[in-house]
Amino acid sequence: MNFDEFSIEAICDAGKKFGTPFYFYDLDILKRNIGKLKTAASGFKIRYAVKTNPNPFILRWLKDHVDSLDVSSSGEINHASKNGWLGEDMEFTGPAKKNSDLKLALDLNVKSIVIEDLGEAVALNKLAEDRGLVARVLIRIAPSLAEENFGVRLAGRPTQFGIDQDKLPEVFAELRQLSNIRVAGFHIYSGSQCLNDESIATHFGNMWSIFKQAIHDWGAPIDELVFGAGMGIPYHDGDNALKLDHLPEVAESIIEDVRSISDEIDCHIEVGRFLIGTAGLFVTEVVRVKESKNSNIAICDGGMNNNLGACGHLGGISHRHYSMLNVTGQSGEKEKYRVVGPLCTAIDTLAHRVMLPKVSEGDLIAVGCSGSYGPTASPLFFIAHDLPREVVFTESEGRESKFEDATWIKHSF
Repeated sequence: MNFDEFSIEAICDAGKKFGTPFYFYDLDILKRNIGKLKTAASGFKIRYAVKTNPNPFILRWLKDHVDSLDVSSSGEINHASKNGWLGEDMEFTGPAKKNSDLKLALDLNVKSIVIEDLGEAVALNKLAEDRGLVARVLIRIAPSLAEENFGVRLAGRPTQFGIDQDKLPEVFAELRQLSNIRVAGFHIYSGSQCLNDESIATHFGNMWSIFKQAIHDWGAPIDELVFGAGMGIPYHDGDNALKLDHLPEVAESIIEDVRSISDEIDCHIEVGRFLIGTAGLFVTEVVRVKESKNSNIAICDGGMNNNLGACGHLGGISHRHYSMLNVTGQSGEKEKYRVVGPLCTAIDTLAHRVMLPKVSEGDLIAVGCSGSYGPTASPLFFIAHDLPREVVFTESEGRESKFEDATWIKHSF
């Protein structure tokens, strides 16, 4: 994680102005990440996964910077609608869509309803028939083979996501009998948190091979393909940061092949953490420092309740701490610290062993790669500590630095 992209002065000023703990989102970094992906995958449209970070301020800002949204619940559909997005700019995914969810998607004219299994298609067909509609759907494909170098791999194993690749011909036969759905295309999201540039390029090539076969087997015109990016971010010290230097050639080749089939097919990249993850920090204040059993323990006012992932509870076999910075004290010889949050549980640990310049009471600790899966993916109300503020910051060329209080989640106690 590269902290050099962030303004240390701005982080400190935000701490003074808004108090701790808080999330700090730098919109200029987010914009650069979007630009990097657009350059590497020219010809593709960008679809942002709302689950990654649904902050209303960010969703509204993204309207001018990405093409569409991936939503995964009725709640996310309504949330996106309230923040300026139309149904025609949404794709609805998720393995447990109830009839009420499907009805909402139809009523709000959600562009793409992603079918995860045949039973869902049958249910949607009946609901559309009752409304005198033809529902536009994408078929999610679960690839038969898993790929290497992905932190989370969904392919090649039993999964609630999508239709097994080897079952597509028989499922297609059933889908052709459903007159109130129209298969508009295909969707793959088979892995995430890949930090290998060659593997990302290979992944896109493999998805296109599967899509080509599906297009052939379906035998009717389509107009949408969704490539689940799987692009990871460098959470931990020493992790590689993707350059996407192998992607442009593959992306160009895919677009050429797609155009040879039809000029009407739009290709989308579904992505979340690669865009917003490195643009966000979680900042917490050290309440006190103590020594126990020859270990230095920094006790902070924010922890697992605010940032579950940073405490190692969003996947992973063992807890590797996210990259951290002592914002207040950056000089001096480093010492080893255990960094913990305010909760009455031992699992509220941001780092078991992290090397930081001397930590003192009142210091601000910044946790990197915290722009994705932050507050809404954490047990915010456990033990009823103060909720984190959310702050957006921009320092674009020719403009003065600007803070915005983007806090939107309120305490219920």
